[in-house]
Amino acid sequence: MLEDVVGGSLTELGLLAEPIRVERGIGTPSSRPGHGIVVDMAAVRAHALTPEGVRRGFSAASKD
Repeated sequence: MLEDVVGGSLTELGLLAEPIRVERGIGTPSSRPGHGIVVDMAAVRAHALTPEGVRRGFSAASKD
């Protein structure tokens, strides 16, 4: 089973080294061993959360 969120899939977010092809609702698996998904760790690290960033996000939202 594959969840394909339009605009928010790992492929569309640029987080995979090789995109997952989905055509007419059917995902085509890679021929790589295992599940075949290759994550682009540099892209993931670019979106990493830091404790400071999380705190800043919460403090900006609370306007007491």
